[in-house]
Amino acid sequence: MHKIGNEIVFFVKTFIELEQKFLPTSYLLNYTTALSKGSNRSRLMVSNRLSADACVMEDDGLYFTPKHAADEVQRLIGLEDEQRNILEDHLNEDDEDAYALLVLRLNPEWIAGWGRKAAADHITDEIAQYLVGEHERRDKAGKRWLFQFEPSCDMDDIEDCKYFIMSFCPEAFSLTPVLVAEAVALGTKGIPSIPLAFSAVVHKAGVSQVYVDRYGFFYI
Repeated sequence: MHKIGNEIVFFVKTFIELEQKFLPTSYLLNYTTALSKGSNRSRLMVSNRLSADACVMEDDGLYFTPKHAADEVQRLIGLEDEQRNILEDHLNEDDEDAYALLVLRLNPEWIAGWGRKAAADHITDEIAQYLVGEHERRDKAGKRWLFQFEPSCDMDDIEDCKYFIMSFCPEAFSLTPVLVAEAVALGTKGIPSIPLAFSAVVHKAGVSQVYVDRYGFFYI
């Protein structure tokens, strides 16, 4: 499996270098494969316009640097520059801890529709306090937008948190843009179409071992 994993990493690295050389403005598959330690499966992430310089090679796979992981999250969900810098600094902390970060950017259209930011604050506070000890929070690095969870290939904790929030605040959730477009085309009215926030998940497996998932926490 280690040999197969190395071949996958070599292929992706070569693809990135070739695309950068011959197709600098293309919109093609151009991301990274990260292999879980001790796992017999690889994970392929899809993104746009990344260079080979955005990645670092480790024994078990190809990862983003913290800088480029923060850049990618900013591109995906539109983080403010200050938030992007906070995320990079957090990922650069010199520790071996593995974790998953749920990163949110509140949707001003949702806040305007409900007429108050307090509702969004209440929901993000619930995420921050989900299954942690009294007086503890998951968002110490970035209040109400940067939440730390246990690492998991299938993101069990984050998924469980999502369904917990959905159980008492379904109005925070939207159908995916594809489903919204299909419903509109069919003339369906009253469909949930505005999510409370846009989101991504950043996985850190160790020092300088970071990869990014596009993840719709507030989509159903």
